[in-house]
Amino acid sequence: MSTPSALDSFLDKWRQRWPEWAVAEVFVPQAERGRVLAWFALLQEFDDILNIAGDPLPADAKLGWWATELADWAGHRSRHPLGRMLEPVAARARAADPQAALAALQGYAAA
Repeated sequence: MSTPSALDSFLDKWRQRWPEWAVAEVFVPQAERGRVLAWFALLQEFDDILNIAGDPLPADAKLGWWATELADWAGHRSRHPLGRMLEPVAARARAADPQAALAALQGYAAA
């Protein structure tokens, strides 16, 4: 699953579902577009899993696989094409004071 065509298939699937992306895409910096598109495609994968009707076993199995996959991103061991695109993103440092960080977000929550 590591070939460019594997990644393209996930991105194309998302583009087909959200054709209005072509309008919004121009507002995303060119250098970030691939990563942003991969992020939205990943969210769509999760949404697809959560909307599996009937037997919950396939959804549970897929969620379990994704849990392992996401944990592997920290070690740059992604197996999924979207992961290979997204895992190089450097994580921001954790806030030294989590309460202060939360307080800084309260204004956004109130908006």
